Amino acid sequence: MTFIQIGKWTYKYLVGPFTCGIVPPSGRKHLATIEEVQGDGKLAATRDSQSGTGDGRLAPDEVAAYIVAKGIK
Repeated sequence: MTFIQIGKWTYKYLVGPFTCGIVPPSGRKHLATIEEVQGDGKLAATRDSQSGTGDGRLAPDEVAAYIVAKGIK
């Protein structure tokens, strides 16, 4: 689990091979595919995704932008 601070709220997220699970402060879980979270940016496409973990596939900035865009609370 990775923690990300957006404003005064702390979110937890975990990246798998195909999906990203986000747990907002309300505790209501939100699942999205990596492609949905990346959107058009594809920031992590240039990062090292050869490590075998999903963490190299999504940048924290992409997750934060997705949370803000979808209004997840």
